[in-house]
Amino acid sequence: MTEKKAIKLSNSNIFSFSEKLIDNYDRSIDYLRVSVTHECNQSCTYCTKSPDGQNYPVEDTLSEDELLYLLQIFTELGIKKIRFTGGEPFLRKDFISILKRTIALPGIDSVNISTNGAHIGKYIDEIKELPLDSINISLDTLEEKKYREITGKNNLDKVLETINNLAYGKTKIKVNCVVIKDVNDREIIDIAYLSKLYPVDVRFCEVIPIKAGFSDEQIVTSREIYKTLTEAIPGISPAIQNTHNANMFEVTGFLGKIGIIGGFSRNFCSTCSKLKLSPSGSLKLCLYDKKSINLGQLVRYEYSHRRIKNIINHAVKTRYFDGYAAEESLKKSDNNNAIEM
Repeated sequence: MTEKKAIKLSNSNIFSFSEKLIDNYDRSIDYLRVSVTHECNQSCTYCTKSPDGQNYPVEDTLSEDELLYLLQIFTELGIKKIRFTGGEPFLRKDFISILKRTIALPGIDSVNISTNGAHIGKYIDEIKELPLDSINISLDTLEEKKYREITGKNNLDKVLETINNLAYGKTKIKVNCVVIKDVNDREIIDIAYLSKLYPVDVRFCEVIPIKAGFSDEQIVTSREIYKTLTEAIPGISPAIQNTHNANMFEVTGFLGKIGIIGGFSRNFCSTCSKLKLSPSGSLKLCLYDKKSINLGQLVRYEYSHRRIKNIINHAVKTRYFDGYAAEESLKKSDNNNAIEM
């Protein structure tokens, strides 16, 4: 492994319209999902992450300076929204510093977090003070035994406490529930009613069977989730505005909204504006596409600011139209996981 070196951020605040990321289907790319660590304090049955980040070399993880260097490049290419994920992002010791430095980057309009909510407790006061747009909190069941079966941990009380502590703050709280047939699909209505008790949006996600041993039979489709909601909740109606990846609904008397995310159905692929960056700096263009380019290596090999920009621009021009096309290409390919430059 190449020795990590101190990275100096550029002083340039010049944004060239010619540099903005536009893919090969003329879609503007302005959203970057950044995984800051492989480590996780839970081992959810549907997740591809291994418990406690095993099998992932820690030394490959981008340093704080390396990550901020790449984030600055992305903002100069038109990225305006960033969502930090993991693993569990709050397990990374310098995560609060990363948040603060990202918020300060010119061009960033929206900083968001996805968390399981079980390790955020000691950071609550700091998080409340930061100008974050949203925090997504995973919650797949309200039953203690089932929570332990899904996640491998007894963290349900901690997660509910996190929701209670953050719900009335200035940051939008979204509760994400992955619906799995014969596991938690009978709890859809009970979980939906959290948006009546709290000013939070509750969103139900189709499970994406990308983990070995997970099958299509365990998927509860968007249509099935919608049918369950409309049959049990009087007055539920489409919201005036959907989010970038969710169909949202309103209910009279509810403090928050209810949403459905069709990750497996891929309802929003045609307008996708998102890229993904791994803890080691590998850039992925699509959840269903295994190909990636290791930007972290380029930083450590001291590629120039301009050259890394050009490589990102080139990569974006190789996107598939949707997840179905990416999945079909994988079946025909020789499993080469690198994007050719």
